Amino acid sequence: MVKKSSKKINSKPKKNIIYSKIPYEEAISTKRGILEIETSLLEIMRNIKSYKELRRRELMWKIKLKRNLGEIKEEISNILQEVPRTPGLKEIEREHHEKNQKHKSPIGMDIELELAEIQKKLEEMNKNQE
Repeated sequence: MVKKSSKKINSKPKKNIIYSKIPYEEAISTKRGILEIETSLLEIMRNIKSYKELRRRELMWKIKLKRNLGEIKEEISNILQEVPRTPGLKEIEREHHEKNQKHKSPIGMDIELELAEIQKKLEEMNKNQE
């Protein structure tokens, strides 16, 4: 019977390790710094993970929103096709738009002019009631 040797053959050659002596306080502060860095890195990794999740949810919401907008546009076009057309509708819309543009106050209009317009409208309303 052949005996197996109890020695394990180490395939890796031993490396020459160089040691350096540092003061105890410096070793503790260095270890503390390394642990703080590890903590910061783990927090960053957690933030990145949550950011990825938020971005994924945002993308899903955008896709849903786009799909819903497409459905709404399709429904509006179906409704508009079913609504009867009136002749001269574009002219009426254009006149209405021009009328609304006249009533809008321009930017930078003087307060006195605005007050005068409001008083004029009130006078017209009072005349129409009488």
